[in-house]
Amino acid sequence: MQLCLAIASAWPAFLGEPITLHGNTLYISTELGKEVIQRRLKKLFVQPPLPISASYKPMVYASRTNLIDDLPKIATMIEKLKPVLIVIDNLRLAFAGADTNNNKEITKLMFILLAICESSKATVIITDHFRKHTSGQLSDSDLQAGSGIKSDLADADFFLRKSAQDKHYRILKRGKSRHFEEGDTAKLLRFNPETFWFELVSDAVNEAEHVGIRSLTEKSEQKDMAVALRSQGKTLDQIAVILGKGKATIHRWLKPDGADPD
Repeated sequence: MQLCLAIASAWPAFLGEPITLHGNTLYISTELGKEVIQRRLKKLFVQPPLPISASYKPMVYASRTNLIDDLPKIATMIEKLKPVLIVIDNLRLAFAGADTNNNKEITKLMFILLAICESSKATVIITDHFRKHTSGQLSDSDLQAGSGIKSDLADADFFLRKSAQDKHYRILKRGKSRHFEEGDTAKLLRFNPETFWFELVSDAVNEAEHVGIRSLTEKSEQKDMAVALRSQGKTLDQIAVILGKGKATIHRWLKPDGADPD
């Protein structure tokens, strides 16, 4: 919702990222009711980081109806508004009744979204959730709930998650992308409970320090994590930085015989 307001207000940047295309935006909520959205929008308009102007129209549409059933109405909306950005929040509720763990079903749903993207010439962002019990793991496409087909068919994955350091901190990380290299670092954001806006704290932080990996004290846990990170394709240098250990130590831990003279 904040990104929609920033783009429609012709801001030059948002959370440290330049905005190169401005225009109308459409935010589709299948989770929050109209009254909740109205309260949030009212709060966002009170003290934004930059003026919210009428340069373009940021439209919000709230519906508890399955997106497929609502598609004719949404298509008409898109045709009239001609948005440059469409946000659908969120996948599971937008396609209520579908088995989002089933590859065939999620493929059909993704093709619907791709068709919306192609026909409207807009960027389409759809939110989703992490699997359960993944709070102590580094952000990766495999941690997403449901079928992994979503990542295969999408242009990019971005991860927004809570930090273990502060209840108002969030980490934002770019994952797989067809247009950019995967980021090794993450942005650190702070949710301001007074304004309801996210604020940029740092452009580059070590994600491991915010998801609890650095707090692993047992050597066996650290070694298991090193093996897991290696299986994700991380280099020895990257694993050493993540775990706060020397490269030589990581090398010993990953040796086939598991030798550890320490």
